[in-house]
Amino acid sequence: MAGISQSKCSPTDTACICTDKELTAAITECVAVKCTIREALTTQNVSYTTCGAPIRDRSHLVSGFGAGGGAVALIVYFVRIFAKYTVPAATFGYDDLSITIAMALGVVFSVLSLILTKNGYGKDIWTIPFDHITEILKIYYIDEVVYIITVSMTKVAILCFYLRVFPEMYFRRLVLIAMAATIAYMIAFVLVSALQCQPVSLAWTHWDGEHEGHCNNVNAQGWAAAGINISLDVAIIVMPLGLISRLNLHWKKKLQISIMLSVGVFVTIVSILRLDTLFSFAKSSNVSYDGVPFGYWSSIELHVGIICACMPALYSLFKHYFPQVFGGGTVRGKSTKGSTKGSNTGRSSRGASPAIHLDFQKDDNKDNFHPLVDVESIRGDSRPGVAL
Repeated sequence: MAGISQSKCSPTDTACICTDKELTAAITECVAVKCTIREALTTQNVSYTTCGAPIRDRSHLVSGFGAGGGAVALIVYFVRIFAKYTVPAATFGYDDLSITIAMALGVVFSVLSLILTKNGYGKDIWTIPFDHITEILKIYYIDEVVYIITVSMTKVAILCFYLRVFPEMYFRRLVLIAMAATIAYMIAFVLVSALQCQPVSLAWTHWDGEHEGHCNNVNAQGWAAAGINISLDVAIIVMPLGLISRLNLHWKKKLQISIMLSVGVFVTIVSILRLDTLFSFAKSSNVSYDGVPFGYWSSIELHVGIICACMPALYSLFKHYFPQVFGGGTVRGKSTKGSTKGSNTGRSSRGASPAIHLDFQKDDNKDNFHPLVDVESIRGDSRPGVAL
C-alpha cells in the first residue's frame, strides 16, 4: 500500500495500477525484501490474474518432444532388433545390450516428461501449486540421472559396435580408452548429480528457501558435464572416419557408411544447443517456464542419440531388402594378399546376405589389414567376418 500511496493511481484504479511501471517496480522490490518466496509467488499470481495477464503455457513442447521423440526412438529400436533376426549374418552383441538399456531408460525419460507436464512444467511458476513445484523438481532430479546414464550407454553401444567391426589393434585400443572415459564420465556425474545437495531432498525442496542444507553449484556442474559429453561425442564421430576412408570399397559404399556413422554430428549440434539453453535455465527464477527449451533439447539429444546408434543395423536391413540401392562392391584391382580367397565362390546355402562384413586378413606391410567387403565376396573364406 505504501507504493500505491506514493503513485498517481488510486487503490481502486486497477487499470492504472497494472500499467504504472514505477509502481510495479516498487511493489516487486518490496515483495522481494519483505515476503517469503511462497508469499511472493502468491502475490505475483494475484497481481497477474487481476491485471488480466495472458496465461502462458508451452507444456505441449515438453510432452511432444518427450513422448514423440521417445516413440520414434522406440520404433527405430524395434527395427534394429528386427534386423538382427532378419539379416542372415547379423548377430546380437554387447552393443545391442547397451542400446537396450539406453532405450529402456529413454522410455522412462519420456514417461517422466508426461508427468512433468501434468504437474505444470511449461507454465509460469507462480501459477503452479506449491506441492507441484516440489514434484517438478523431484522429477527433474530423477531426469538428470536418467539422462546421464542414457547418453552414456548410447555411446557405449556405438563403441561396442566399433569393436565388432574394426579389428585393427591400435583402433581397438582407442575404442577401449574412449569406452573407459565414457563409463568414468557416467559414474562420476551420476554420483555428482545424485549427491548435489545435502540432504539429498534439498534438490527438490530448496526452491522455497525454508529448508536447511547446502547444494553444489549446479550450473557449473551442468556445464562441466555438457562439455565432457560433447568432447566424447566428437571423439566417437571422428575415430572411425580415417579407417573408412582407407577401406577397399566403391566410393558409393564409402559415402553411405560415412553418412551412416556421421549422423552423430547432429547429436553433437543438439548437445551444443542444449548447452546454450542451460545458461538461461540456470539463472532463471521461473524454471518451470524458462526451463522448457533445456528440457526438450535434452529429450531430442537423448532420443536422436539412440536412433544414431541404431543406424548400422538399419543400414544392413535396408541393404538386405534393397541391394540395388544400397549396393556398391569393392573396388576392383585393389585387393590385398588373400583378399580374393572365396571372392568368386558361390553363395551360401542361406542365400546371399547384403550385410556388411569385415574380412580378417594380413599383408606383407601390416600386421592386420581389415578391408570392409560385401558378405557375398567372402562366402568361401574359412575365417568368418563380423556383421554390422
